[in-house]
Amino acid sequence: MSKISEQLVRQFADIGTISHYDGNVVLIHQGATDRVVFLLVSGCVKITAQLDNGNTALLAIRAGGDVVGELAVVDGHERSATVRTCSPTVAITLDAARFAETLGPDVAAWLALMGAISAKFRAAIRRHTDHTGTTKVVALARVLVELATTYGDTSSGTGLVIGINLNQAEWATLIGASEATAHRALTDLRIQGLITTRNRRMIVRDLDRLRAVAYPDTPSNDGQ
Repeated sequence: MSKISEQLVRQFADIGTISHYDGNVVLIHQGATDRVVFLLVSGCVKITAQLDNGNTALLAIRAGGDVVGELAVVDGHERSATVRTCSPTVAITLDAARFAETLGPDVAAWLALMGAISAKFRAAIRRHTDHTGTTKVVALARVLVELATTYGDTSSGTGLVIGINLNQAEWATLIGASEATAHRALTDLRIQGLITTRNRRMIVRDLDRLRAVAYPDTPSNDGQ
């Protein structure tokens, strides 16, 4: 979980600027030197990086309650990735000066921010481990469990709807696989009745069973 605390959200809202963006708008360009932080209020963004071979890798998804762009402000380096909206998005924006003013000497606020950053790095390490130490079905199941528990919407009554539109190539980069392998993994989970798609949105039909696929060595809690 990379979301920041409600207290820090309120601090950002008090001093930041609320901005509205359409889908497919680039908020941050990889390699840029700007110093703006975005607190996502609603909507979602894709974080991608251009690789040396010319391909683009989808690194992460962020949605309401997440903060993006803070690393360049903290360490002063160029932007390490591109951030693009994948749906209409509302964000609170702060430049470096306002960002520093918001945190100031507030130790609790800094700890909250560092906790969010730490969660992102832990998730990245965990995903790399999934790429190298598990089957792609397991790796995909773990990504889906993470997205469903963090961003899933139950209001449809048909399961946990992951309201993020990803194409097959993006699912593939999330699990470190070819498109063909990602397609087979998605098909496998569909055949098991764990996921379906509607209007290009992924729906997790049975989170408990999906979690059992994602973490097969974890003892169940059913008393058996």
